[in-house]
Amino acid sequence: MQGAPLPVVTDAPAREAAFSEYGSGGPPFTMKMLEELPKPWGYDTIIASLWAREAEGRRKMVRTQRWKYVHDPMLVRNGGATQTSGSDGGPGEVDELYDLENDPWELRNLAHLPEYADVISDMRLKLADWMISTEDFVPVPLPRQVGRTGN
Repeated sequence: MQGAPLPVVTDAPAREAAFSEYGSGGPPFTMKMLEELPKPWGYDTIIASLWAREAEGRRKMVRTQRWKYVHDPMLVRNGGATQTSGSDGGPGEVDELYDLENDPWELRNLAHLPEYADVISDMRLKLADWMISTEDFVPVPLPRQVGRTGN
């Protein structure tokens, strides 16, 4: 299926971009939060940490045939500029930009490289238009704890 077009079930023209979002606005899951979970760590810890990480942030994604751009509007950035923790975009408070033609496994984040500023501008515009047209006026409730209660 890699690289093959998806099946067509309608006569409507193909969309230029696809969009997705992830997270309900929760805080980042930290090592301190992990250390506060009951020990010994095991299955319950994995489930609790996954639950918390699914809720963190409000990542938004736009994907075109060639590019994938991910942004979290909740992250604080220096004057709105894309930040990166490493030379290739490593972990941290970063936007993500991947060239899916040349990097289909999304191994190299290009968001911090100045030569991709025009691509990022175009993808941000697409994302902003989508967010304006679809954003809920009532936010998703934030979790009040890490993990679940009572199983």
